[in-house]
Amino acid sequence: AMAEPRIEPTLEQAASTGARHIVVQPHLLFAGELLDRVASLTSDAARRHPNVTWSLTRHLGPEPELVECLVASLAEIDGN
Repeated sequence: AMAEPRIEPTLEQAASTGARHIVVQPHLLFAGELLDRVASLTSDAARRHPNVTWSLTRHLGPEPELVECLVASLAEIDGN
């Protein structure tokens, strides 16, 4: 939630590029308040920029390939 770049200015910047379709893909592992906030901010941006088609994809979720990648990364950090 505190990561840069912040979502609000990023959505505005994307809308100002002249793009006709913007896809927002939340790089989140879990559903919850943060995902709800991304959805709400995307809806707000769509209302402010009706000339742009906005698509919000599903979040990453705990996909088996992602879990394998995380486990491998942690093992590498741990030296195992």
